[in-house]
Amino acid sequence: VMMTKGSAEPELTYHLSEPLIEGNTVIGSLARTSGNEVGEYTVTRGTLDFGTNYNINFVDGKLIISNYTLSEATDASTGISVSGYFNAGSTVQADVIGADSSVYKALESGAAWGKILLAYNIKLSADAFDGDITVKIPVDSKYEGKQIAVYQQKSNGAVLTYKSVVTSGIVSVVTDECTQFMVVADKDPDAAGKTSVIIVILKTLLIIVLVVVGIGLVLALFFFGMVFFNKTEELKKIIKYIKRILRKK
Repeated sequence: VMMTKGSAEPELTYHLSEPLIEGNTVIGSLARTSGNEVGEYTVTRGTLDFGTNYNINFVDGKLIISNYTLSEATDASTGISVSGYFNAGSTVQADVIGADSSVYKALESGAAWGKILLAYNIKLSADAFDGDITVKIPVDSKYEGKQIAVYQQKSNGAVLTYKSVVTSGIVSVVTDECTQFMVVADKDPDAAGKTSVIIVILKTLLIIVLVVVGIGLVLALFFFGMVFFNKTEELKKIIKYIKRILRKK
């Protein structure tokens, strides 16, 4: 949780790892270590009580009091924006990363497979900020509601992977620094439909082959059984009957 120094105290919230049993309720509230100066404060369980039906493993949270207000900066040419607690008036610059650069190749190797949508070196002019920042990158509307992978090369060279769903034409990641980012779609929606049609055709052909082979095996077993049990006369009658039917057709 973040807040600007001197602003109203934010609501402290928690998340349950599993839902409560029907009819059970939570009473009490979270607490934090006291203080109003810029810095980080621990959020504790406080008086929060879940009753006797649960074994509670509470993970402490944190509240950060910042000198900055919540701000957002946008690169006009790409629409890429960065939001967080940093200097108001800060700017964002997004430069395309060339496919022949070492950064691009490092991000591409992390991506493993998929359709690379874009790669940018994103720079935030703010010299410092408190807490994490949120990087929002516009993507094609055809990816709306689909999961996208974002790869970031950190300043130490490590490549991190984020999974995010495209919402309102935007893919968002929360990070602790602005560096290089590559957005990758696991599948291209345009190609996905074509692939599914091919798979359906192949499955249909496979089913037909299996049915034909199955019928052939049943007939082979039947005739073998007739011969094995010395039913050759009956077999001859059946063959004559089948021939008679075929001639009528």
